[in-house]
Amino acid sequence: MSKKEFYYVSLSDGDASLRVRFIFANTASFTGSDIPCYILRFIISGSLDICGKIFTKGQCILSTPSINTHSGYTPSKDFFCVGVAFDGMHSDKLMDDLKIKQINPPFFAPIYDIDELIKIYIDLSDLYPDAEYIQADPPQILSQITAKSYFYRMLHSLENQEEMQIETKTRKLLVAAEEYMRNNFNKSVTIDDTAKFLSIDRRSLYNLFIKHSGISPKQYLNNIKISRASDLLLNTDKNISEIAEIMGYKDPFQFSSFFKKQTGLSPKKYRSSI
Repeated sequence: MSKKEFYYVSLSDGDASLRVRFIFANTASFTGSDIPCYILRFIISGSLDICGKIFTKGQCILSTPSINTHSGYTPSKDFFCVGVAFDGMHSDKLMDDLKIKQINPPFFAPIYDIDELIKIYIDLSDLYPDAEYIQADPPQILSQITAKSYFYRMLHSLENQEEMQIETKTRKLLVAAEEYMRNNFNKSVTIDDTAKFLSIDRRSLYNLFIKHSGISPKQYLNNIKISRASDLLLNTDKNISEIAEIMGYKDPFQFSSFFKKQTGLSPKKYRSSI
């Protein structure tokens, strides 16, 4: 992939409220990069060393008008980025709406859809195969509709970052809850114990499991217990009292009652029926 720049003067009605430049480059710098503006560099391949910090494929780097320099930027030999630089009266509001504006850049985040960015590069390269290093005051080689389409498609790669971060945090909580239950199911652990371990309330834990597992945390815990008990009944010679003790029940009758309630069979009948 080679370096190309496609420039559109304004995405408004000619009042320059939002000026955009598209960059497809194998270097961290580009034409007019000294002009104060926001720059989003989506790394498609290779890596970029920014003052000793390494950014790699699948990450996006944001530079802001206040700190917008490529000094100290060292790309790897196979570095290539798809980028967009923009400024104008509406640029600050746009970054606020995207919720990615940072006080101390460079901000970086995972790219939501790297294949979409590659497709944008290919599409624009096909549309304008000879476009390269277009200088100041260039012709409007992209129509307003085309420019808007590609610009917002690129931003869409970041607009889901907050949602993704929430989703990641939620799934980490779910994994931690499941692991806690698996490790402690035979220690009389309760749903309240699990919620306390995660530092969330019982209702939040319930909603977490219903959303991502389709079952309640209590049913998940019961499933773990039944799975383990079934394995012991079918694959060991231990008697019911021994299995009950392993499962954390002091009273084997209590264990038998729990097992029958969940499976419809007593432990003894379950063992003989398989």
